[in-house]
Amino acid sequence: MRFFAELQSRFQALQTERTATLDTSKNLDTSKLFADTIGFEEVDKGWYWKGMSVEGAATKLDALVTVRGDMAHRGWV
Repeated sequence: MRFFAELQSRFQALQTERTATLDTSKNLDTSKLFADTIGFEEVDKGWYWKGMSVEGAATKLDALVTVRGDMAHRGWV
């Protein structure tokens, strides 16, 4: 029960900061979000699968977010 109260408190304290500073969901931004909100450091170290390294997955995420941003904000790829 104490864990959930502490978690809720952390969420409330960081809500404004998170929404003001999280520009994209790229690798480093996402890792910082997890660390700041729930204290889970280096969540990106678990992003891998057969044939894909952690670094490769992070690169793919960043590339996908960049393409999405280009499409959403500039109307092109």
